[in-house]
Amino acid sequence: MDWNKFFNDFADKYYSVPDFTNEEHVYALQNYLIEQGMLIEDVDYAIKTLLFEAPNKPVDDKVKQQAKKLGLVWKRVGYGKEGEKGITHKVKDGKLEPVGDEEPKDDKEKKDKEDDDRPINLAKGGKVDAQLGGDRDAAAMDMMDKDDVGKTIQDEKTHKNVSASKKKYEERRDNLSEKQQNLMDEAFKVMSVLYNEDSSRGKKRRAAKWLVKNLKMSTNANGKKAYFNTLGGNRKIISGTAGTKASEDLVNQVRKYTSLDEFDSKGITTKLSSAAKPDLGKENVILPKNSKVVDNFFRNHPVTSRVRDGLWGVFGVKDVDGSIKMPSSDHSKEYLEQSFNNPALQNTINAASEYVKNGNVDKGVVKALQRHQKRLSRITSKYDIPSDEASEAVGKSYNEMMVGLHESDSEVASAIMKQLAENRLYEEELAKGEEVYLPSNGSFPGGDKIKVDGLERVTLVSVKWGKAGRTYGCPANAKAVTSLHPDEKKRFNQGQYVGEDGHTLLITDDLIKGDSKEETIKKTDDFINSTLGEVALGSVLDENERKTVASTCSDYMDEIDRIKKEVKDTNPADATDYWKRFNVKLKEIEQDYKDKMRDVFDDDKIAALVGENNVVNFKNHTSPDVILGIIEIANNIRTSQGYGLSHNKQYYDKEGNPQSKTDVGTTDPNDYALRPRNKRTAGRAGGGIQLSFTGDGKSADVELTDNGSRVDAKTGKINEI
Repeated sequence: MDWNKFFNDFADKYYSVPDFTNEEHVYALQNYLIEQGMLIEDVDYAIKTLLFEAPNKPVDDKVKQQAKKLGLVWKRVGYGKEGEKGITHKVKDGKLEPVGDEEPKDDKEKKDKEDDDRPINLAKGGKVDAQLGGDRDAAAMDMMDKDDVGKTIQDEKTHKNVSASKKKYEERRDNLSEKQQNLMDEAFKVMSVLYNEDSSRGKKRRAAKWLVKNLKMSTNANGKKAYFNTLGGNRKIISGTAGTKASEDLVNQVRKYTSLDEFDSKGITTKLSSAAKPDLGKENVILPKNSKVVDNFFRNHPVTSRVRDGLWGVFGVKDVDGSIKMPSSDHSKEYLEQSFNNPALQNTINAASEYVKNGNVDKGVVKALQRHQKRLSRITSKYDIPSDEASEAVGKSYNEMMVGLHESDSEVASAIMKQLAENRLYEEELAKGEEVYLPSNGSFPGGDKIKVDGLERVTLVSVKWGKAGRTYGCPANAKAVTSLHPDEKKRFNQGQYVGEDGHTLLITDDLIKGDSKEETIKKTDDFINSTLGEVALGSVLDENERKTVASTCSDYMDEIDRIKKEVKDTNPADATDYWKRFNVKLKEIEQDYKDKMRDVFDDDKIAALVGENNVVNFKNHTSPDVILGIIEIANNIRTSQGYGLSHNKQYYDKEGNPQSKTDVGTTDPNDYALRPRNKRTAGRAGGGIQLSFTGDGKSADVELTDNGSRVDAKTGKINEI
């Protein structure tokens, strides 16, 4: 890779100073590499190359020796103590220099420190609001002498970092409450004290401590972002999702005068999401081997009978003899109480409470959860079960919780609600008296809930947040979804990664592979012709185009078989090593074959197969395996009868109102977000063609990824919150 060219281009489009230890920069890098035509599976390998081979690690022996004497180790962005968080030294101009200032030693610095420790006179002026950030030390103006005021105002106008942060804040000011806005107005005055060259060290130290205490300011692992945790979900209001030069400099300024905690945003949301995961208890699992009633239910159900019997089982209420009470509609109150007693809600309250104590999460999060818990506890005694009124009460309680969580901390709301969403739907339907069950196996394909109604459908609960209007569910592998196809012959045609045994080109070998090259070409040609012809798409490719595609696919299959043998002959240590070597060799030939297929499959042909919405997802991914995968999925979806699935989406509309909407699955590929994940990489066995149901046939302005980032659908760039 031409490093200079790469860094310059990436910096121009995304960040002026790329930092690939910053997860947001890595997300942007993923989009950048995809824009350059790189396959999604290759992106992981490229990022690892950047993280471990990019020329950013100091190699100067003097620096290494100096670090060794100080007992420091390299931490990718600087040197620090082994086993301790953060860095203490950075390399500047070939020398190892400490981060921040040294402790005060001379008389003047001691005097400043004494000045810093003196009591603060709250009567001097400014606003003090204990509801924002707890007991606050002082208002901003307490830190300034009269002569400082004019200097500070001028400094605020001229200092580029304060000005840049304030400009970023003003763009998002309306996202804050009036109290939060007042707090931020004070905060910028405090920042000005911090940057005023005429401010004493004592005043700057007090300013830094004010920001930490009143804004609950913290930072991320590499110090790029300034989090203001008092603002909840708007904590990144001056940093955005990636950090800025101004936010990084503010972090460095504060660290000169006081300590600053690291805020592990991903760790917090992951822990809360894990705590919120519904768990009705192993003691309530009923498997077919232990219950003939459950066995008959799955075996006779028109959709669940398609599922592999090893995945059968439900959570159920048992009688005194340990037998399941079925149908659930005859025991609605008991099933509802079982769900209400699910420990996940209390676990989430406990986890959130700990974060509130540490100042990482707004206390409104805990209040919203506790109020929801209290409302649910009253429903079975306040309403007749089943009844429409009880069902409406359940839905209303979840809506109020959604609003409370979102207003307090939108990041936390997403982490919690994506787990509790399936409980909402389940409990609403139980309260109404419908027959509904939760599958006990987490790998149950396509659905989080089994509902018995006139449509006999399994409901998939997919949750995303935001005001974009269109929401994506979590992507599912085509292999899992297509296993529910009503035609048994079409259930197992999709593979998970190129080179997979039995699915060399992402679809089953039996469909296209013959005993000779000529037979392979003919079988592939016949497969394309019959697969497209069955769904009235035979005219998409003429005879010559089909033969070109079939011949190219045959050549590619031969190349893959050759590569697999060559890699095997090198005796790789394990499967991870094998597929890493395989992907390196595949990359040497892949682009040539992608170009050949792209010559045939222009945007119009891709749109004809999988819909206009999905053109952008495949236009740079036209390797023979992906093309055969979308030819098969184009047929599979159109003949699926919607796979017997319904799809529930819970989100905020453009006016900020919570919504819960269920759509019946369709046979239009344009109603699905389809993407290729066709490589096996470390920790991930590909996945093949990925499906997410959208149901509206329109492209989203913003797509929310599984980690909560908001990606602009047109540019591929991460939007800042």
